[in-house]
This record gives sequence, C-alpha cells and structure tokens, in this order.
Amino acid sequence: MKEDKEKLEQYEQQYLASEIANSERMQLETKALTTQQYESALYTQVKNKPLRLPKAEPDSDGPIFGKLDMTAERVAEMRRRAKEVLNHQLQTIKNKKEQSQKEKERAKRHEIEVLNRTRKDLREDSYKKFLVTNKLRKELEDCWATQNAEKIREDALEKKHQMTAGLLLIDQCNQYARCAQCKRGDMFICGSRLTA
Repeated sequence: MKEDKEKLEQYEQQYLASEIANSERMQLETKALTTQQYESALYTQVKNKPLRLPKAEPDSDGPIFGKLDMTAERVAEMRRRAKEVLNHQLQTIKNKKEQSQKEKERAKRHEIEVLNRTRKDLREDSYKKFLVTNKLRKELEDCWATQNAEKIREDALEKKHQMTAGLLLIDQCNQYARCAQCKRGDMFICGSRLTA
C-alpha cells in the first residue's frame, strides 16, 4: 500500500515536471514568434518609408489657400446660413421650453390627482375604521350592559336567598327536641311517635 502510494506520488511529480517543461517551451516559442513578427513589421516600415513633405515657402506673396473662398456671394450665403442656424436653434430652445412647461403642468396635475385620490382613500379608510370601532364599542357596551344586568339579577337572587335561607341545617336541627333514650328527633320516644 505504502509503496503504491509512493509510486503514485513519483508518477504525479514526473507528470507535473513534464507539464511545467512543456508550458515553458510553449512560452519561449510564442515569445520568439512574436519577436519575429515585430521584426518583420519594423523591417517593412523601414523599407516602405513615406515621402517627406516639401519645404515651407515663407516668401510667398499672399495666402496660398482660400484665395477664392471669401467672395461677396459666399459671405452672403454664409450669413444667411448662420441666421438660419440661429433661428433654428432659437426655435428649438423655445419648443423645448414649451414642452418642459407642459410636462411640468402635466406632472403637477398628475400629482394633484394622486394626492386627491390618496386623501379620498384615507378619508374612506378612516370612516370605515370609525364604523368598525363604533360597532365594536356598541357591541361591547351592549355586552357589558347585559352582563351588568345579569350580575345585578344574580346579586339580587343571592341576597334574596341569603335572607330566606335563615339558619344552616345543623342549626335548624338543634331547635327540635330529641329523645333522650334513642336520640331521634321529632319527639320520637322509644318506639312511639309523638309529634309536637
């Protein structure tokens, strides 16, 4: 078992070493290939150099470029275009302001509607809560009144019972004479029953 484990570890280490060597070789090959590509690109650029610009001519009599650009017709056309652009920009700004104002008014109306709807809902909810609490209160008051009347009735019955109850049974028995011989009540004297 131990020998197999050691052999497996050795094989694994050999495999890892070969993988590392392969990856290093591949990196070196790609580096050499990119270096070769850069060298060939640089060689092509050096070989095909663009032509240089001619020297500047500081001794020219007038402007070289734009001699015919500023004629009266051209200036009038440029002014007309500038005015059109300005008018278009002003109109766009005016339209955007009107549109933003309309959007603000629409949003304000929407907010007012939402607030009114919310207020209405709150009023309805509070009214419903009031009705529910009022109904519960009324039911509780009726229940309490019924219970109070029942308690008063039971108290009156108990009071009446206490007034009529009088003495306890044992106390009531002491009121009657007993036979001295057999201790039976109601004047029961030794076999003959005499009632008082």
